[in-house]
Amino acid sequence: MIEPRSPRFTGNVRVLIGPQNSSATFSFAQMVQRERLGALVGETTGGNRRGINGGAFYFLRLPATGLEVDLPLIGTFPQQPQPDTGIRPDITIPRTVEAIAAGRDPVMEAALT
Repeated sequence: MIEPRSPRFTGNVRVLIGPQNSSATFSFAQMVQRERLGALVGETTGGNRRGINGGAFYFLRLPATGLEVDLPLIGTFPQQPQPDTGIRPDITIPRTVEAIAAGRDPVMEAALT
């Protein structure tokens, strides 16, 4: 057991998430939600709850096209069936064309309230 040292943060934690989150940020969002460390705010993450491949990757660049693919060397998969989706936020705030055009960030605004 690790005993926390003082002083420590005792306020509310908000984690901004969206479809750009995958890999390590997907795992971070999943852990925050699973351990109830804070509220996820924004949109469903990228990635997939059926299995995140991670730990080590081999990056292969195809010489004729320059196309690069990453091949997972270590795969981790859940022991129980999971939905075919990313991590859903606790507080859903969709992006809108109007907010982008106005230069607003409704996800950050929601997290700060």
